[in-house]
Amino acid sequence: MKHAIKIMALLALSACLGIACSSKEKPSAAKPEVASLKNAEQAGAKHKNDSAEAEKQNREEAAKQFCEQFSVEDLLRLLNHAGEPEAEKSGMSLLFDDSVDDEEEEGLSYSVVAYGRNVEKGKKLDLGYQIVSTSAHSCYFTLNVDTSTNPRLYFANQEDANHFFQRASSAKRFSYDGETYTIQKKADSNCIDIMIPWVEDELQTKYSIHPPKLDNGFYEIWVEVYV
Repeated sequence: MKHAIKIMALLALSACLGIACSSKEKPSAAKPEVASLKNAEQAGAKHKNDSAEAEKQNREEAAKQFCEQFSVEDLLRLLNHAGEPEAEKSGMSLLFDDSVDDEEEEGLSYSVVAYGRNVEKGKKLDLGYQIVSTSAHSCYFTLNVDTSTNPRLYFANQEDANHFFQRASSAKRFSYDGETYTIQKKADSNCIDIMIPWVEDELQTKYSIHPPKLDNGFYEIWVEVYV
């Protein structure tokens, strides 16, 4: 009888050990806290990407709005005050002011000053720097001086350039720096003359704005200076 009880006890112990082993070998489900952490990381990454995209869209919208509001008066600030603090009231910041002496003709030098919005300096050129756009709605202004004065206004976006030219052509008479300016559009050349009083009721042209044209990835508006 005792022998039978021992055998039954051994069988029961073996069964318990078998159950314990099989429960250890069975793969466990993923811990809830690990899954929650992974979901939180994914949500955080998505939020970060969404925030970066929203910030980028806001920058582009601000850049577009600046181009839409840039006026003839702002252009005059750059034309009349390049190299002075007044020029930055146009909304563009000074990029560089560079000059170089002529190697062949003594006493002759060349200079360029540049202002821009949503652009940055690129590689150094013989005179000045390459200008690189950082937005789809960037713009900049350069004033080259050698034997003559050559200002140019550039827009990265064609519509921005065209809209500025249209706004300039429809501008009314206005005063700036104690001078009265009158805008007249030439029918023969499609240029826009910025004129000031001369003698009696006559006017003389001070600047002439030429229509935009594509040049090295930017839409260039040449401003002709009359002496």
